[in-house]
Amino acid sequence: MRSVLLIDDDPMSRELFTLLLEAEGYTVHSSISGDAALHQLQTAPWQPDAILTDLQMPGLTGSALAAALRRQCPQAVLLGMSATQPAGGTPSGFHAFLLKPFDGGQFTLALNGCAQALQPQATSQDLDESVAAALAASMTSSQLSQLYALCIRDARKRAAAMQQSIASADDAAFRSEAHAIKGGASMLGARTVAALARQLEEQGINQDASRRMDEIMAAVTRLEGILLLRFPAK
Repeated sequence: MRSVLLIDDDPMSRELFTLLLEAEGYTVHSSISGDAALHQLQTAPWQPDAILTDLQMPGLTGSALAAALRRQCPQAVLLGMSATQPAGGTPSGFHAFLLKPFDGGQFTLALNGCAQALQPQATSQDLDESVAAALAASMTSSQLSQLYALCIRDARKRAAAMQQSIASADDAAFRSEAHAIKGGASMLGARTVAALARQLEEQGINQDASRRMDEIMAAVTRLEGILLLRFPAK
């Protein structure tokens, strides 16, 4: 993956990130806004392997921009960036989030992690295909996509609450949120997320809790990447 579309309304940021990414060997195309990027993609003779966009710009941005970009570039890895950490982790529709400032090496790590998660072999590990098939037989593709998106949003929200429980040493609340994540993930066949949530519920807050929280958030991100590839945003 060597071609990147960079979207940022700040000229200095565009210049800086272009230099950083080109130093890593990427070919960088840039755009000043989400709307301009969509117009650019309609006429460009190239398709980006990855799209890196700021999340706080005038005009189309955030999840709405992610959906529009995915319609035009369904195979591209979509990375959001901002100087402010979004509540709940990676915004809906994006494969990963990068907190400014970051360097070219950090971008490459995030991109490679997303690309690995999107490989077909990751599906059997993170998503139970028999459960997915049963759900697919009982509802439309759009309904199933919405159901999975709800699960991912809920898991991120509850994981954020678990992080707060660690900070306040509230073991009961920590276990309760882990139990809820386990239930939702199990129902939808999200194997890895469910297994990690089960361990967190059983173990409660211990010295390993923060590391395990990183693992469950990474599993949620991998699952979202798989589902975004299978059910592109409409």
